[in-house]
Amino acid sequence: MRKKYVIQGLVMVALLVIGTTPFMWGNAEKMYPSISVESENVGGFTRDEWNQFVAQKTKDYGEKEIVLLLGKTKDGWKLKDIHGAVDEEKTEKIWEIGRTGDVFSDWYTRWELLIRGKDIDLPLTYDKKLLREKVNSLVEKYSQEPKDAVPVIDANGHVTFTEGVPHISLDAQKLYDTIEKALTEGKHTIQIETTEEKLPTLTVEEAKQFDTVLGVYSTAFGGDYNRSENIRLATEAISHHVILPGERFSFNEVTGRRSPENGYLPAPVMVGSRLEPGYGGGVCQVSTTLFNAILLSGLPVTERECHYSPVSYVPTGQDATVSYGDLDLCFVNSFSHPVYVYAVYQPGQVTCYILGNETDKPSSAFVTTEYSEVIGHKKIEKMNPTQTEERIEEIGHDGYRTQIRRHAAWKDGRTYTDTFSSEYEPKDTIISYKEDPKKKVEMKKQEKTKMDMKKELKIIKPKDKKQIERKIREE
Repeated sequence: MRKKYVIQGLVMVALLVIGTTPFMWGNAEKMYPSISVESENVGGFTRDEWNQFVAQKTKDYGEKEIVLLLGKTKDGWKLKDIHGAVDEEKTEKIWEIGRTGDVFSDWYTRWELLIRGKDIDLPLTYDKKLLREKVNSLVEKYSQEPKDAVPVIDANGHVTFTEGVPHISLDAQKLYDTIEKALTEGKHTIQIETTEEKLPTLTVEEAKQFDTVLGVYSTAFGGDYNRSENIRLATEAISHHVILPGERFSFNEVTGRRSPENGYLPAPVMVGSRLEPGYGGGVCQVSTTLFNAILLSGLPVTERECHYSPVSYVPTGQDATVSYGDLDLCFVNSFSHPVYVYAVYQPGQVTCYILGNETDKPSSAFVTTEYSEVIGHKKIEKMNPTQTEERIEEIGHDGYRTQIRRHAAWKDGRTYTDTFSSEYEPKDTIISYKEDPKKKVEMKKQEKTKMDMKKELKIIKPKDKKQIERKIREE
């Protein structure tokens, strides 16, 4: 009998312990022990400590990034960009764990905390409208054709590149749903399904090998719209080309035929000794500018021709004319690293850069004139009885025979020197007359002679006067 009472007493004590321990454990003014938030122990936090913890988590959360894996491309934004924050209303329920006022529920929760603890993810919130805007912006960004990384050149010639942009086909609604689901699950690195991806030809990683300017040259031009537009098209055509070691660059191959189908407009072009309207007028200014940048980079030029006459935008002998299918400008990459042609059009100016690796950069490079000779022009006179007055049909100019020398040197002792000869033909001045000017001069001389002889008659003796008059008549 006594044993029975002992057992009953033990049971009563056990029940008392079971029933009261959860309410005796912990402090009603503090967070209950064994509670952690995202693996950080917050058990025992006072109300103020809890509020401070939540505020810091909100700040940290805003700085977190949503990382979107779009095939081989990575993009995203910070959570604060969509007003990401800790959900204050829901975090209040974390503080209330074990103290809801429901005795049985609190008893069960406290026992659960006592036995195995509890780790809780912070409830988060964000602006769904802003998320939608971000998604639409991302879809628009990648719907364009791929864009290569673009050089950024500082005052010291150091080169960095912007990010290239691939073409990626994305479904806006699927993208939104995928991101929303991931955020709900507390995931911040999200794999996105893509249907098509076209990468740029030059990525930022690949562009790192182009870290300096090897050579640069600029020329200025006037305001004729058609010529300026042709210069712009040719500048854009040669820009962003990578030439690997040993490869050849051809201006004509890169720019293509200068035709209306390719956007070129009629503008003055040199045909022989005359300026005539032709599609692509002005393109030679781009080839000339590139030629001078190549000279200063130390790269060998394998094909180049001068104009019929000197041009005004570079010193005599430093021009390079081109004509599709006929005259070309070519060079070869003789360096151990790739080089990058970068050309910039601005209204009134075109600039060409040769970018490359610092180890290939010449320590000095310059161009000098070896000699320059003048080839005189002639004056040609023509007769045209139908015209009423003298007319200049063509204004001529002298020609030149010149040679320039390029010298480049590198820190390791290497040097490279070559010469470029140019011969610019003279252009004759042509003047047309109604009458032969030589005969006209001779007639004036004869007329003057007669006048002089008549004057002499006034001062000679009378007996000789008749003989002189007879002589004048005979003449």
